[in-house]
Amino acid sequence: KVRRPDVVEKVALDRSILIAGARLAERIVPSLRLVSVAEAVATFCDAVEHQLHLGNEADHNRRFRANFADEPDLHFPALFDAACSDSVLTMEFVDALTEDELVSAGVDVHRVVTTGMRCVCRMIFSHGFVHADLHPGNMRFEPDGRIVLFDLGLVGTLSDGDRLTNAKLLFAFATGDGKTVARLF
Repeated sequence: KVRRPDVVEKVALDRSILIAGARLAERIVPSLRLVSVAEAVATFCDAVEHQLHLGNEADHNRRFRANFADEPDLHFPALFDAACSDSVLTMEFVDALTEDELVSAGVDVHRVVTTGMRCVCRMIFSHGFVHADLHPGNMRFEPDGRIVLFDLGLVGTLSDGDRLTNAKLLFAFATGDGKTVARLF
């Protein structure tokens, strides 16, 4: 992954334009202040800017690899540290399947789903460090069923309180307790 030479400046300009537009919208439509549009735009811009620094993604990769070193069904591509910098991220090539190819390749989909759920639960409840951009484009599957996760630039860090709230929410969903779900939101 290579960062374009002028992208940092372009993102800074985009940030200024977006925040100015959000503030203007809040002045024109005062009720937008109730949902903090300008604050939401600033938070979004912070996340984009964080992802521009590929050294952050390399650090995230290392942390996920350490967190899941004991997980044989999950793979985070190895980095070539000597070829990584703030503007370049170099990792091993992984020739793997997309989700659309799993069944035709004979991969045990139940095993993949079980691994995925175990992975997400460990991120949330054990580590408090979560891949915040999990979608089919950021995962592949090895023919033996191992899940490969990459594009680790966007992560979330959960406090103990966040983790407890997530546990209560999952338990409420699992037990059909709609009152608890409503109270948590």
